[in-house]
Amino acid sequence: MSSPQPSSFEDLKPQLKKNRKTRRTVVASLILGLLLAVVLPLSIVYALRARRNQQDIDSSPSSSHGCTPKAYSSGKWVWAPKTNITEMTSKEQSLLFSGFETCGADGLFWWNLAAANPERFFRFPKAQSYAWEPSSKCQGLEQVNPEALVKHLVEVGGWYIIGGTFSSFFST
Repeated sequence: MSSPQPSSFEDLKPQLKKNRKTRRTVVASLILGLLLAVVLPLSIVYALRARRNQQDIDSSPSSSHGCTPKAYSSGKWVWAPKTNITEMTSKEQSLLFSGFETCGADGLFWWNLAAANPERFFRFPKAQSYAWEPSSKCQGLEQVNPEALVKHLVEVGGWYIIGGTFSSFFST
């Protein structure tokens, strides 16, 4: 048996409202289901990959000598003065204390080396007289060669950051 036919538009309003709510509920349920079916598995895969990548970083050698980042970072700071000068009397000496011969930048580097203020000269050479020594698990690591680094930056290019501000870096 079929239901009785409504005689006017007014008789149809309750049924249309009910159908509209049902359609909204169905559409919302489909969208939510689709999001859960797509986003949830993707987020799980992403989390697993990120975890595996972090494990790879933690356990893989950073060089052919087998030094992992964890082994490198478990080192210590050791006293290693770069000059025999024991007291700073001019800002130019900060280059020597820092292990540099000269600087091609403008005057901003005095601030980066903390040598712009003569009242702070007492911190030299102590502030620059330490070197990082990786743990004994890291064997065969080479010291940074300043000439090779500059040559690489000039010939190959890359970012070389001096200090820690956006105004003190350049790109080749």
